[in-house]
Amino acid sequence: MTLTAMQVAKAAPGTKDYKLADERGMYLLVKPNGSKLWRLKARLAGKEKLVALGSYPDVKLGDARDRRDEARALIAKGLDPVAQKRSAAAVSAGAEIVDENSFGAIRLKWLAEREAEYKRGDLAEITMTKTRLYCARLAPLDPMPVRTITTRDVFAVLEAIAAEGRSEAVKRARLHAAQIFGWAAMRGLVDADPVSPIKGAFKPPKSTPRAAILNPRRFGELLRAIDGYGGEVTTKAGLQMLALTFVRVNELRLMRWRDVDLDGALWRSPAENRKGLQKRKKSLLVPLAPQAVAVLRSLHDYSGSGEYAFPAAFGKSTVVSENTWANALRRLGFPREEMSCHGFRAFASSSLHEMGFPPRAIELQLSHEDSGGAVSAAYNRAEFLAERTKMMTAWADHLDRLRAGKKLIGLVA
Repeated sequence: MTLTAMQVAKAAPGTKDYKLADERGMYLLVKPNGSKLWRLKARLAGKEKLVALGSYPDVKLGDARDRRDEARALIAKGLDPVAQKRSAAAVSAGAEIVDENSFGAIRLKWLAEREAEYKRGDLAEITMTKTRLYCARLAPLDPMPVRTITTRDVFAVLEAIAAEGRSEAVKRARLHAAQIFGWAAMRGLVDADPVSPIKGAFKPPKSTPRAAILNPRRFGELLRAIDGYGGEVTTKAGLQMLALTFVRVNELRLMRWRDVDLDGALWRSPAENRKGLQKRKKSLLVPLAPQAVAVLRSLHDYSGSGEYAFPAAFGKSTVVSENTWANALRRLGFPREEMSCHGFRAFASSSLHEMGFPPRAIELQLSHEDSGGAVSAAYNRAEFLAERTKMMTAWADHLDRLRAGKKLIGLVA
């Protein structure tokens, strides 16, 4: 049974602490002095973890659920949601490793080099976060002298991860293990590579199509639901921006205010925030329709004092979880089988082609690459920017009509 906003508001203090349970481990702790505190009870690394989610009425029920989902997403990855710096925890853990030739010592030295790359700006934040996560999955090997580790030892660690049903984690952990042993080999610390024989031993992750609403009427219902969302400001604004700009989730999560020109109605998404384009070092220009500028101006009142447009609930130095917006779609009544965050891109692509916009302009705005090189060349010259600006404005107007339940008549372009 879940709480209602009315129950939370009417919860009166008693002679001692008491709890009102919500769902997924969250509850409201009501204290005798009248304080109402949101708490999440979960397990991290086999131990019970109590996470503070804020106090009512500063954090309302919807906001608390957003924070709960964000914290649970971190815990699912083996990360402590109250820790501000994952790298600092890894370095401090290194003090417990006495043998400098143990796998644990080598692992942390390798990780420290990746941290240095991240601080120089050579690694994207999402890449560094995943590197810490999957590198930590190799910790069972830490006590062993690196020279004595066999293929069977590494396989046993990966087999335990596979038993959890996490094929992607197995793949990533194996890749990191290979890189760590490669780093050790170049320094003469190992003579053999115990990881190579494992390649192909586990089934690769299944690729499943991501759900998308393609029916205009149903998409209009989604837009109205988003507008009525009562949770975190960043969650509602993020869903609105995914609809208006149809960028990738990581691009939007990592949006920095310094990259946004509200007066010029333009957002330059850096290459390091974008899938598959890190080596090309080419940013994506995203023209902002008046509706998108309005969303961002309102959001700026909330997060404009920080670096990121979409800061996490746990400290302004980090960004929202990659699951935040997907979880919000579920709460709005759109199950994962019907709609995903990627679905905004699919709907935009399908609709814009039907609306008659040049395919090349659409592919540019979706940041897809052309095998013949024409589209990648267009990135460099900001080709079609005027056409894309016109298209993005027409797209925002089209969403307004869908939101109002109106049908599109004729071509927008």
